[in-house]
Amino acid sequence: MSFKYISTGPASPTSRYSWIEDDLIMARQVFPIIKDFCSGARLVVTSLDSGPLEPSDTMKSMGWYTSAAAAISPPISEGLQVPSAGWDEWWVLDANDDVLTLPRFAPFVNRSTWSLSEANATDDDPQLADERRRFWNLVGLLRPIAYLSTGPRSLFVTNNAALIEAVRSLTISNPRPDQDGH
Repeated sequence: MSFKYISTGPASPTSRYSWIEDDLIMARQVFPIIKDFCSGARLVVTSLDSGPLEPSDTMKSMGWYTSAAAAISPPISEGLQVPSAGWDEWWVLDANDDVLTLPRFAPFVNRSTWSLSEANATDDDPQLADERRRFWNLVGLLRPIAYLSTGPRSLFVTNNAALIEAVRSLTISNPRPDQDGH
């Protein structure tokens, strides 16, 4: 079952951000779009398959490093490869931002109920509203170009209207492939 939700502006405390929530968004499908729109920015990976991404020696030789329990990519370029396994969380930050001073925080995606949509709120999860406030506070602090989490629901957040439209078009035109990639 696919759930699509898009909100623009006034619904978020940081009113210039919009988001899409959908169970069809996959990181490997969105990353080519991120490369197109965010060349030169840095990808901050706060979760890979529910845990931290530990850059390999090969990744480190290409410019990856860790800071504040996150793996940080070299500037995004056409050749950049990023592992993805589900339960991933990515922040796309301007390369000029001081990513070395990122605050330490728990990834949002690792909560099975993580959602920005009020429609997904449940009475048995009163902490979800607090998580949303914490998320928007972090967005206000980091000012990301984009945010992506892929769990039971996937969430894409950005302040770029063309970027959100490109991801929205992807969710409409490309259904999730099965486990064999078909």
